[in-house]
Amino acid sequence: MKKFLFAALLFFASSLSVEAQDNISGKQKAVQKTLADLFQALADQDLDKLKDNCTTDVLIIENGEVWNLDTLLKKASQPRAADFKRINTIEFIDIKVSGKIAWAT
Repeated sequence: MKKFLFAALLFFASSLSVEAQDNISGKQKAVQKTLADLFQALADQDLDKLKDNCTTDVLIIENGEVWNLDTLLKKASQPRAADFKRINTIEFIDIKVSGKIAWAT
């Protein structure tokens, strides 16, 4: 019985999550695109594209560390193995936009 209730609750929660993703605003979609582009620039080691998708005061929390633009540029500049491949997967939990500022989880 507990397994059934857990499965039903999980199904209900996942249906709410999908519905919430469909109801995001244009500004929230723009934030999602910017962040996807930023992480693709990191994967591609494209420093110009990285700068284009960040403000000078950007802050990213990565694995409990606070990264600013200098940190991102340093990480993107590090040498990698020839067979290095990065696949970005981003799940947006929440996006808040206020004027020209956005917070994304």
